[in-house]
Amino acid sequence: MIAGYEKADDFRSPLDSQQFLDMILKECQQAGVPPWLLLGQVRFETTFGDPINATVRDGMPFTDGTVGNAHNLFNIRPGSWTGKILDTGQGGKFRAYPSFDDSARNYLQVISGGTYRGKTLKQLVNTYFPMSENGAARVQSYIDSIIQLAGKLGVTVNENTVPVQ
Repeated sequence: MIAGYEKADDFRSPLDSQQFLDMILKECQQAGVPPWLLLGQVRFETTFGDPINATVRDGMPFTDGTVGNAHNLFNIRPGSWTGKILDTGQGGKFRAYPSFDDSARNYLQVISGGTYRGKTLKQLVNTYFPMSENGAARVQSYIDSIIQLAGKLGVTVNENTVPVQ
């Protein structure tokens, strides 16, 4: 189980897989994204892939009429996405991936792109999780959550750290 995160039920995070963690570490290095950022965001967005979140739950409706698991660990919105889309109703629409590996790879592609590169952690979170949609307290909670997780991993960061150079 992920350090600092325990659940009473039988939930097993996709991050419990050593193969998945190895893939994440390799892909993070190639993308220039620190693993603490990826883990901090997946922790905040889907509580490490807990199916209580619609974007990682089986049997969810896609806009093409099919149902399944969106495997979207990061709650990435569709934007210009051409793949399947999960429609959670009031919760909005999200990208759907064939696997958690694909979700992590797409996250790394998005987060290492020009939109996030060179931004401080505070700016990055405010772009990814806009204050206008989520409120100042939730955005600050997101930032604090990432900083806390990085600390548990032995990495000291703050709001002014630039995670993606």
